[in-house]
Amino acid sequence: MKNYISFLFIILFFLTNNTIKSQGNILPMAELNKQKKYTTVDEALNNKETVYILSLSNQSLKSIPESIFQLSKIQYLDLRNNQLSAIPKEILLLKNLQYLILSENSLINVPAFITSLSELKVLDLAGNKISSLPISISGLTKLEELSIENNRFQKMPNEICKINTLKILKIWDNPFVEIPNSVCKIEKMDELFINSDQLLGIINMESSGSDPKTNSKQCIIDENETDENQTTKNVVKSNIANLKKLHIRKKAMTTDQQKTIEKAFSKTKIIYY
Repeated sequence: MKNYISFLFIILFFLTNNTIKSQGNILPMAELNKQKKYTTVDEALNNKETVYILSLSNQSLKSIPESIFQLSKIQYLDLRNNQLSAIPKEILLLKNLQYLILSENSLINVPAFITSLSELKVLDLAGNKISSLPISISGLTKLEELSIENNRFQKMPNEICKINTLKILKIWDNPFVEIPNSVCKIEKMDELFINSDQLLGIINMESSGSDPKTNSKQCIIDENETDENQTTKNVVKSNIANLKKLHIRKKAMTTDQQKTIEKAFSKTKIIYY
C-alpha cells in the first residue's frame, strides 16, 4: 500500500512539474496585477529578476531605452504619451510580453516583426500617425484587444478580421467609413468601439446611404426573411450582432438611424459618446 501511495505521489509530482514548465513564466492578469510597477529604468535595472511591469509613460521619450531589453521578464510595458517614432526590433527580446501600450506617440508604421511577440494579448496603438498594418498582424494568435483608434487609416485593415482571438476592437476616430465584410466574422469579439457612420456602413439599410450592391449577405446585421409558410421572421446574419458592448461615437446620426442600430443590436449594451 505504501509503495502504491509513493508511486502516486511521484506521478503527481511529475505532472505538476510538467504543467509549470509548459506554462513557462507567463502570469495570468490576476497574478500580474499583484506585481510591483516600476516607473524608472534605473530602478528596474537594479531589480531585473522582479520586473514584470514597467511603465515609462509621460517621459518625453524619443526612443525606447535600449537597456530595458535586458529585462526579459517584462510582461506589461507601458510607453504611452511619449514621442516615439519607431518600434525597434530589439523589442523581440521581451519574449514574455503580453501587454504593449504605445498610445499617444508619433508612430507612422507597425513593423511586421511585431507578430513574433507570440504572447501578446493587448496591443494599444491609439493616437499615432499609423495608416496601415502589416499583413502578418493576424499572426498574433493570442491577441485579445487591439486599439487603432485616432490614427490615419483611410480604410480599415482587412488583416484585423483574420485575428480570430480578438475580443475587444477599437477603430473609431479614423478617416475611413467603409468596413470590410469580414469584420462580421470575428467570432469571439465582445466589445467594439466604432463611429456611427462606420457602423451604419455594415448595416444593410437604405438610410445608411451605402450601396446595396456592395453589402455582402454575410455582413447583414439583421433582416426579414419569409419561410416556406410565408411567415416573416428576423434573422441574425452576423457574429457582430452578438456583441456584449457596443461603444458608438455619434457622427451626424439621425434618430431613425439610431433606432435601426438599436434594433439590430437589441441584445447588446450600447454606450453613446
